[in-house]
Amino acid sequence: MKDDSVRYTGGIFHGDLKLKYYGDGNDPIFADNPLNYDMTISGIMLRSLFQLGDSHWYLGPQYNYMQTEITFSQFNDFWPEAETVKSGGIGVVLHYDTRDDNYYPTTGWYAQLSYMDYGEMWGGDGDYNIGKFATSNYWSIKDNLVLEWWRCPFL
Repeated sequence: MKDDSVRYTGGIFHGDLKLKYYGDGNDPIFADNPLNYDMTISGIMLRSLFQLGDSHWYLGPQYNYMQTEITFSQFNDFWPEAETVKSGGIGVVLHYDTRDDNYYPTTGWYAQLSYMDYGEMWGGDGDYNIGKFATSNYWSIKDNLVLEWWRCPFL
């Protein structure tokens, strides 16, 4: 928006998943008889970024919310209620973007640094924080061939 000086990303999602749990490791305990369970996930993500002057820097707020319900139908006698987990967080995002195109970049650098505060205050069940940093570089090797180097040194 506004000649790319404002960037907005938002979405609402919902999914019903039918899954099987086999266990962990090389010799999972439920390999021959996996546990069936259902997972219903709903959520929202909102982010607005504002360009800082005429620079390649963008800064703005972000909000995430997700609710997950897990049901183990095989254990209805022992676990009759769905297990519900909520996660809600608010934070700040900083981008640096010199890519020549947002959808199919052939040159440039893209970096994202974010910090999110999750907790009951924002709609979640627990209190925790997450910081992320990721970067991508794009090089055009020849026509229709682009090399991307992606790095995420910490989460």
